[in-house]
Amino acid sequence: MYKSKFIEVTLHPENSMLEATWFPTSEEMTEEEFKDEMLGFRELFLQHKPKKELVNTKDFLFTIHPEIQKWTDENIHKLQNEQGCLKKVAFIVSEDVIAALSVEQIFDEENSAAFNVRYFSERQEAEEWLNL
Repeated sequence: MYKSKFIEVTLHPENSMLEATWFPTSEEMTEEEFKDEMLGFRELFLQHKPKKELVNTKDFLFTIHPEIQKWTDENIHKLQNEQGCLKKVAFIVSEDVIAALSVEQIFDEENSAAFNVRYFSERQEAEEWLNL
């Protein structure tokens, strides 16, 4: 569906789910490249209006600074919340504690109120929670 040197996004229509997998090259991303990737994801979200998202950040090595966390919340999560279709988001988190924390901190409670967000260390646990 979409692939760059930083991320691959796949649609699973049978489960009404978008799956995003970040690559280790994300360590080389600039803030602008991160924003561009997130805006691309937003467009796919708007086109397909999934009920679920599976985001594999095990190899996500870009640190999301507070300003970028706020930008992501305002430009991505607020829109997802307003659409009302998204119900569950499962993150498979990195072993890198700093990267994992920055991923967890991008969700403002108000802008993600319409969907349930959980974090897992293993894909199987995430898939079970998403009822795949």
